Amino acid sequence: MGLFKIALIICISSIVILFITYKKGSRQDMLSYISTLMATLFGVLLAVTLSNRSNINKEKKDTIKLINTANTIVSSSYNYSRVIHKYVEELAKDSIANSNKIKIVIKRNPLPYPEMLKSILTNQIVSKNISEYMQKVIYNNLYNLKKTHNFADIFDYENVLEELKLALELEAKYQQEKISLSVMIDTYNKEIKLLGEKYSIYNSNTIDYIYNEQEK
Repeated sequence: MGLFKIALIICISSIVILFITYKKGSRQDMLSYISTLMATLFGVLLAVTLSNRSNINKEKKDTIKLINTANTIVSSSYNYSRVIHKYVEELAKDSIANSNKIKIVIKRNPLPYPEMLKSILTNQIVSKNISEYMQKVIYNNLYNLKKTHNFADIFDYENVLEELKLALELEAKYQQEKISLSVMIDTYNKEIKLLGEKYSIYNSNTIDYIYNEQEK
């Protein structure tokens, strides 16, 4: 029940009782009642306010914990991908000799799609408290992650993971009130441009070749 409803109920009840007291003609009783009423009303409103503030702080802490957990999952997926990626690239330096080995590595080590990440980010507490801007960014990246978790798109996959990691790190700072919303958005847009430049220079022809060879 909201503060307004509580205050309204107390006020209506008070008016009724005050009217009855006034009709009886006891001025002292009326003043005593008013004093008690004001103290009670103040106490109730203070308790409700503190309770609401406590709940808000708890939700914010829980949101930050879940965001950090999601970031850990993203980091783990990225690190796993980089290990497999580098190993396959090393083998691909002699793709003819290592052709079968490359196929086995790719088959036995599929790039992960972290289902738990989706569960965390669609959690009611996170959805309620996360900024609208980053919520759209994260959901868009989750969609792109699902499309790219294969070796044919490994550069795009790693790019999406880095974008997710960036978004989650900035959102955590925003939730902790270390940065403002405008700073968070500006920083994200600047870093995304740098990531775009980083991945635009990569050449995925080798990986495309390996993946296509695997399909034969």
